[in-house]
Amino acid sequence: MVVYLTHGAKKNVGDYLIHSRARKLWEHVAPDVEAVSIARWEKSLPENATSLVLCGGPGLTTRMAEAVFPISGDAVKRTVPMSGLALGWHGQPARDPASFTMTGRTVAMLREMSDRFPISVRDDVTQVVAANFDIDTVRTGCAAWYSVPHLGQTPSAQHPDPKTVVFTTPARYQNTRETIAVMRMLRARFPKAKLIASFHRGIAKDDLTTARQSRYFRLQAFVARRLGFEVRDTAYDLAKIGFYQDVDLHIGYRVHAHLDFVSRRMPSVLISEDGRGTGQTESLHGEDQVLWAGSPNLVGRLEERIDHETSANWPSLQYAVDTIEATYPVMRQAILDQSRG
Repeated sequence: MVVYLTHGAKKNVGDYLIHSRARKLWEHVAPDVEAVSIARWEKSLPENATSLVLCGGPGLTTRMAEAVFPISGDAVKRTVPMSGLALGWHGQPARDPASFTMTGRTVAMLREMSDRFPISVRDDVTQVVAANFDIDTVRTGCAAWYSVPHLGQTPSAQHPDPKTVVFTTPARYQNTRETIAVMRMLRARFPKAKLIASFHRGIAKDDLTTARQSRYFRLQAFVARRLGFEVRDTAYDLAKIGFYQDVDLHIGYRVHAHLDFVSRRMPSVLISEDGRGTGQTESLHGEDQVLWAGSPNLVGRLEERIDHETSANWPSLQYAVDTIEATYPVMRQAILDQSRG
C-alpha cells in the first residue's frame, strides 16, 4: 500500500513544519505503510497511489477542491480513496464562521470522504464549520501539536526571566503599527533578554511576496534592529527555525511557531490574526485565552497575560499539554484508519 500525503510547503516555514510533523506521525503510528509526499498543487497522482491523504494547506476554503487541492481531481477521476488529516478552516470571515461558504464540488468531495470515516480536523471551529455542511469530522488537533519525542512529557518549571525570546511577525502587513508597539513592549518587558524577530514568510520581495508587503516587512525589520532585536528571515527552510530549540519563550502572530513551542512543552503566547489562530487558541487553551490582533489595548492585554503566566508558571501551557496528551489517541486512531485505506 502506498499512501500519498499532500503538503503545502512553498515559502511559509509553518507549512514545512506541518508536513514534517505529519510525516513523523505517520512513521511513528503506521511504520509499515509507505507514505510518500506530494505537493497539493500537482495535477496528477502517480500510478502506484492506493490512497491520497489531504494534509496542510489552508484546508477548508471556498474552493478547496478546485484551488487548494488540485491533486484531488485526479483522485476523484481514478476513484483513489481520499481522506483528510488535520484539515482546518482557513479562518475567513475571521469572526463569522457561520457565513463561510464552499462550492458544490468541494462539499461533495468532503461528504464523500467523510462517508468512509470522519475527516480529521485540527480544531473546534473547523468542526462547527464542517457540521454546517453535514460533513462528519473528528477533532485530532493539528499535526504540529505532536512532537513525537515529547509525547508523554510534562512541562518543566519555567524561569520568570527568560534569557532568549523569539517574536514572530504577522502575516498581515496591515498589522505593522501594532507589531512595532508589541516589539517596544517586549524590549521594555525583557530588558536583559536576547530578543529575536522571526519572519516566517520572509522579508524581501519575490514571487510569493509583493513589493507592498515587503515594504512593510522591511519596516518591521528596521524597527526591530533599532530596538535591539536580532532579525531572522526564516522562510523556505524548516532548518531556519531550528534555533527555536534554544529559545525560552515565544510571543507573536505565527500559529505554527506557537504550536512548535507548546508541542515541545515550552511557553508561548499567540496573537490571533484570523480564525485559524483563534481556533487553535480556543482548542488548546480555552476561549478566554484569545488575544485578537487589532483589538483595543492589545499591547496592554498582552503584557498582562505575560505577567500572569510567568508569575503562575504558565498554566496555559499545562492546559495545552493536557489537551495534546488527551487528543493524541484520537489522532493515532485517525492515522491507523487512513493507513488501512
